[in-house]
Amino acid sequence: MFVVMGVEVTITQNHIAKLIQADNDGWCQLKTAES
Repeated sequence: MFVVMGVEVTITQNHIAKLIQADNDGWCQLKTAES
């Protein structure tokens, strides 16, 4: 049970990290396009 939960938490954290990274990349591209 705990192992499964741990894996799910890790997957969720990785997914959130990827979303944040993608958001940061998009923001950088916007800033570059504006300047």
